[in-house]
Amino acid sequence: MTVRSTRRSCRCSGRSRASRLPPAFCSSGIRGPVRRSRRPLASCPCSARRRADSPSSERSDAPHGHPGKIRFMRAFPFLISVCDHVVMKRLFLALILTSGICLLTSGIVHAQTGEAIRRFDVRAELRSDRTLKITETIEYDFGRNQRQGIYRVIPVEYTRTGAAYKLRLEVEPSTLDGGPVEQLVTREGRNVRIRLGTPGEYLSGRRTYTITYATNRAINDFLEEAERELYWNVTGDGWQVPIEEVSFTISGPAEATRTICFTGRFGSTERDCAMSSDGETATFKTTRRLDPGEGFTVAIRYPAASMIDRPWWQVLLDLVIDNIWLLTPVLVFLVMFGIWRAFGKEPTGRGTVIAQYEEPHGLPPAMLAALLEQQVSPRAITATLLDLARRGYLKVQVVGDPASKGWFSKKATYHFVKLKEPRTGLLQFEQTLFDGLFEDGDDVSLEDKKDGSFVKSIQAARHEVFQYLKGQGYFAKNPEAIRGTWITVGAIVGIGGTWLAVVFGPLFIFTSILSGLIIIVFGWVMPQKTKKGSVLAEEAEGFKLFLSVTERDRLDFTDAPERNPEQFARFLPAAVAFGVEEKWGKQFKDMMVKPPSYIEGSTAGWTAAQYVTLVDSMHGASASGMYRSPSSGGSGGSGFSGGGSGGGMGGGGGGSW
Repeated sequence: MTVRSTRRSCRCSGRSRASRLPPAFCSSGIRGPVRRSRRPLASCPCSARRRADSPSSERSDAPHGHPGKIRFMRAFPFLISVCDHVVMKRLFLALILTSGICLLTSGIVHAQTGEAIRRFDVRAELRSDRTLKITETIEYDFGRNQRQGIYRVIPVEYTRTGAAYKLRLEVEPSTLDGGPVEQLVTREGRNVRIRLGTPGEYLSGRRTYTITYATNRAINDFLEEAERELYWNVTGDGWQVPIEEVSFTISGPAEATRTICFTGRFGSTERDCAMSSDGETATFKTTRRLDPGEGFTVAIRYPAASMIDRPWWQVLLDLVIDNIWLLTPVLVFLVMFGIWRAFGKEPTGRGTVIAQYEEPHGLPPAMLAALLEQQVSPRAITATLLDLARRGYLKVQVVGDPASKGWFSKKATYHFVKLKEPRTGLLQFEQTLFDGLFEDGDDVSLEDKKDGSFVKSIQAARHEVFQYLKGQGYFAKNPEAIRGTWITVGAIVGIGGTWLAVVFGPLFIFTSILSGLIIIVFGWVMPQKTKKGSVLAEEAEGFKLFLSVTERDRLDFTDAPERNPEQFARFLPAAVAFGVEEKWGKQFKDMMVKPPSYIEGSTAGWTAAQYVTLVDSMHGASASGMYRSPSSGGSGGSGFSGGGSGGGMGGGGGGSW
């Protein structure tokens, strides 16, 4: 029998009925033509086996429904994803709607059962000795919440006039509903934290807490206004719950002269409050509810005579206690004194100063002055130039009147003329000054050296003086280097320490500068002489004594040489170096002094005093130009002046735990 094209509906083939399959392809073995049918062939054993072997869950997932719908979904499977997306979107929107309803419902429930302070009543007593006692009665409503208690935070450290100002709180035992309550007082930063309640014991509903504390540093002094002020933050603006009603009643030492109150957040100048007074008692009340983060502040002024002023030493002591860093200069002084005792205090020489009639050890005036003063001053430089002139290396020419001020007569000018080139006999510092003076020629004036060109030679000569004294064993170390080191340290402390004013306040600038000055002063006297140097210093002091005594005291000297004009000229440079030239000149006031050979000018018939005037004039002219380098191109405060909510002392906040 010839078999023509057939239509098979065997489900195990995985194809539609319209498929043209060979007869042998069907596992059922059915052959021959098959009629179309709307229902699957029940005679297919493969189909029966699959239904029997498949679990019910898998069978439930198979497409079902109208056969046309099944064929449509099989032909367009992507439409299944679209349908699923629409369903998920509807579910997501339903979830959001449900969540919003839940949140709204929970907000309403929280508003009905949330925490709040129903009443915040404060009673204060201010005595004439400035003691302020505060009693806070807080009616706290926990609502339906379960809490262990409340805590109160009170600031005790403020900034006043650039320095820290600290309250000393004395906290008394607190109460809960009139009975005792466990209390824990701790210091946290700039605040005192008072925790009330027993861990593990939970409360709900309305509870009344009473907190009592006292301080004696809450008063502002206004000496220019003859008033004393209490600027007090009653509630603080740190509460996280609303406060429905606040009252503040104070009994003062006298009737208040001025009162004011503020409400709102920190810095607010709102005055939603009422005030009344009855003699020495003043009462303040809020006229609206305070929201979380809002507070209530009052300011009351009293006559100055109603309070006892603290003594100045008590004010100073409190300032130091509050700002312990103010003791930094004292600490620096003690440290520097210890360093000076160990490394700067000089050994004693013979212990006696005896008049010396000659330069000790033949040292030049600048050396002797540097040994006594531990510095090479401009006077020592001028004395060196005069001494070089006395020894014949140069001469000083004076043109004009040294005593003239320049109004009606010509002021004196000074010239230095080289007489010979030194070959030997000069110390290194003398050679340096000599070469620097005549660097531009053999005839120079002070005016030629006022451009600062001589300064480098002077600086080098100063260094060479101390190098020589150290090399000869008169100093343990170079005084210039030691002094420079300590001056640098003092400058760093004095100037660099001012940056810490950002942390400690403007008053720290004064502390830093004072500490730096102490270091510099000790550093200036830190260079230490050796035993040999101390002996020579006593001899130099004796020579200075000889040059500076009066004629009457001179008679007390043993074997003192007779006065003569040559002696005046010889020791005049040393007198200039020691700064006693006027006293030296007075010893020859009744004597006609022969002009020194190293000074030329209209000096005939001059007295010693006139020569001293000449030398002083020359030194002044030198120091004014030749020796100088060329120039190069919540706080405290008042409630009546800028006051507001959150200002003053007290304040803080609190909450439940």
